[in-house]
Amino acid sequence: MDDLSTWYVRRSRERLKDGDVEARATLYYVLKTLVKLMAPFAPFAAEDIWQKLKNESDLESVHLISWPVAGEVNEKILKEMEEVREVVTLGLQKRQKEGFPVRQPLQSLNLTGYELKEEFFEIVKDELNVKEIKIINGEEKKVELDTHITAELKQEGNYRELVRAIQDMRKKNGLSPSDMVELEIATSKEGQDLVEKFKTDLLKAVGSKDIQIKENSGIEVKIDGLIFTLNILK
Repeated sequence: MDDLSTWYVRRSRERLKDGDVEARATLYYVLKTLVKLMAPFAPFAAEDIWQKLKNESDLESVHLISWPVAGEVNEKILKEMEEVREVVTLGLQKRQKEGFPVRQPLQSLNLTGYELKEEFFEIVKDELNVKEIKIINGEEKKVELDTHITAELKQEGNYRELVRAIQDMRKKNGLSPSDMVELEIATSKEGQDLVEKFKTDLLKAVGSKDIQIKENSGIEVKIDGLIFTLNILK
């Protein structure tokens, strides 16, 4: 359950939001199987969840269902993913120690003593918000971050802070992720340049049909010296 909520669902939230069939089918299968396992020791909770999940071909009650039969387990992929999660955990600890929030992109992650497969690089880069991963030969395992912030990296970090501020506004307005809005922003020339550079990504990230640069009253947000006045139109 913990792996499902803190790893799979979090890693797949964009796929789930976009209606990815495989991601939704996997989540549905896992939830229904977990409910069957819960039934003997949490009968009422299991039955309540089953009633929400069952389809026309399912039995009426979870307590009428056969106990799940274990299938083949791919131990190799589990061990590989365990290493991925170890790297992510250590990287996040390094970020916290150095005082860099995850929203601030960093240039690289240097891994010594790890045999991380290249096919997992994108997951690690996404989790730690780094641009590249470098594998360094060595016996002792080490995870090191390049904490030099270029002007371009700082600008991208400011963009992510702006997204977070807008998402907070959406939440305070009681909007669901599927609700589309229009966004009004009043800011300086530098702030406008930031919005224009990331406009396409910003529209998708905050669920907005359009962004209007206007002089208006709204909620003021300060990001690294930039001031944005934001207003959401439902």
